[in-house]
Amino acid sequence: MKNSLTTNAIQTSVFSVNSREVKVHAVQTGLISVKENFLNRKGQGFMSKLNIVMGSSYADFMPIWVWVIEHPEGIIVVDTGDIEASRHKEFYKNESVGKRLTLSAMANKRDISRHDELDAQLMRLGIRPDQVSKVVLTHLHGDHTDGLKFFPGNEIIVNEAEYRKPYGNLATTYPQWFNPTLVSFLKDRVDFFDRAYPLTKSEDVLLVPTPGHTYHHASVLLKTDKGHILFAGDTSYKHQQLLDNRFAGANIDIAQTQRTYHTILRYAEKYPLIYLPSHDENSGNRLVNREYLIN
Repeated sequence: MKNSLTTNAIQTSVFSVNSREVKVHAVQTGLISVKENFLNRKGQGFMSKLNIVMGSSYADFMPIWVWVIEHPEGIIVVDTGDIEASRHKEFYKNESVGKRLTLSAMANKRDISRHDELDAQLMRLGIRPDQVSKVVLTHLHGDHTDGLKFFPGNEIIVNEAEYRKPYGNLATTYPQWFNPTLVSFLKDRVDFFDRAYPLTKSEDVLLVPTPGHTYHHASVLLKTDKGHILFAGDTSYKHQQLLDNRFAGANIDIAQTQRTYHTILRYAEKYPLIYLPSHDENSGNRLVNREYLIN
């Protein structure tokens, strides 16, 4: 039986960007549940990871959001969501024994059907995958990359540092043709983050560094005429984690996460900012209702 979170699988809001209309879609590609200690850190350092392995309680199912930006320069997709095949052990058969043991220990649960996958969701929006101009990955975890298979001819953008030093990725699950465009951040492109990579010529869509979940996690910043939107990947799993200064047990670098939180909050003090983590059940509603991080 499907979780009620799937009721609003696509939510859309329209913004003005440089006086031009831009549609932004929150697209839910199924659900995931992780161990409670994976979602909320218990213990420090090595103990936080051991507590994930030893823990047996699971958090409630969370959505797996993908973001679709219909920009005048082209359609931009942020992350690719997950697919039904990821629910089955066969999907990971080419991973090393060590990786498969880690997967088992960190075990998550997925509720994903073929109907939930990104190509089907895009078609509901009247968008064919080959019409997408850019696919941008915040990081290389499976629930953000498994939908890559729908974009064999599209430009796929990854922060080069994330690609060179991934954390927790499963490379054998990528399509064999996966050869992304690797980009590096440029200095002094945006306040507080200090570095960014422009994804549009108008520089109203930017890739910005938000490390901590992985060594080189990134987020996508959209500057609209009346406020900004941060498509935050797994910077935090929940909106409230950022506000409460709480961390996920899964994060590789808590000190770096702390600095990222601080940067985002400073940015939100200067600019109205809608903060949209990929697994918060209310991210779609926050997009539609224009709920700013700091009111």
